[in-house]
Amino acid sequence: MPLLLLPPSEWKRSWWAEWPIQLTIQFETYPEDILFGATQNDLKCTWKRFEAAVAANRAYRTAPVLPARQRYTWVLYKALDFTSLPQTAQEYAMKKCFVLSWLFGLVSLADTIPDYKLPISVKGLRQFWKPVLTQAIFTRLNEYNEGTIVSLLSWPYSACIDWKFLKKAGIDIDIPTPNDWKNHTHMIKKRRWFWLHDTLLSTWL
Repeated sequence: MPLLLLPPSEWKRSWWAEWPIQLTIQFETYPEDILFGATQNDLKCTWKRFEAAVAANRAYRTAPVLPARQRYTWVLYKALDFTSLPQTAQEYAMKKCFVLSWLFGLVSLADTIPDYKLPISVKGLRQFWKPVLTQAIFTRLNEYNEGTIVSLLSWPYSACIDWKFLKKAGIDIDIPTPNDWKNHTHMIKKRRWFWLHDTLLSTWL
């Protein structure tokens, strides 16, 4: 069974439930210095939206949370249409699908996370995450005796993983068509996520 890598969504639901943060894969450190030092240009927002983003970021450790499958929204996650999947397909997705989060690293759809704002374009994030994300993916695959990654990542996100290292380690990389990593229009994103929805659905019918 492959490991599926998904991009995050900059749009997130702001409502919440009273649960603690729960992460399937945990890292020794997180980019808090980058998070707390992010400017208006970094977060791509101004005035009240920037103030709200800063407040959410600074409170992330103790803020209320939602499952990642509900927290992330907008084009990609609407196309996935998680709630329409059969229960068995949902359970499979929550075990095998991991979102690249620039605050938490790798987040499963079952993990519970707070609201936050941290785009991949913020300076220093790629350098922070690339070695540890690559190692975490490699470790996860070894632990579960899996040898294949299915990547739905467009270029800005895939650049945070050392694919050459994974290929040399014998990991198969599968990129569903269209497979141009540098093309990340909304239409391309939607086609990839419709593919994921249909694949999960057909697996468990």
